[in-house]
Amino acid sequence: MVNFERKTLNSYLSCSPQTDILINLSRINVLRAAFQNAAVLGMTPEWMCQDDTLSIFSTYGPWDMEKQGSIAPGLRPTTLQREIPHQLKLDISPFPRMRDNLIRLGDQLDDEEFAKEWGSFL
Repeated sequence: MVNFERKTLNSYLSCSPQTDILINLSRINVLRAAFQNAAVLGMTPEWMCQDDTLSIFSTYGPWDMEKQGSIAPGLRPTTLQREIPHQLKLDISPFPRMRDNLIRLGDQLDDEEFAKEWGSFL
């Protein structure tokens, strides 16, 4: 990632932007945002990489509502997130309605297909 950032900066400074960099730059920004969202929620990269890790919002007892004030509104757990056990990776989306829709899918959500689609942005 550091090499890519260096290449991008050099391209910018030389006033000769390369369009192929933009696609990778978008992917890096989405990846960076996902990791930042995970960090804000108290998740570690190792934890996120485990396939069957359950959400902290639904597995460790009642969610402490006081913690909610320190989380950006788009990342705050919804009622559904607190009530239904689901995969941890769904929590990093900044779109509450999308998280709820994915949770409602339950076992109908194809993990491999979801990972492939999510990965197409990364």
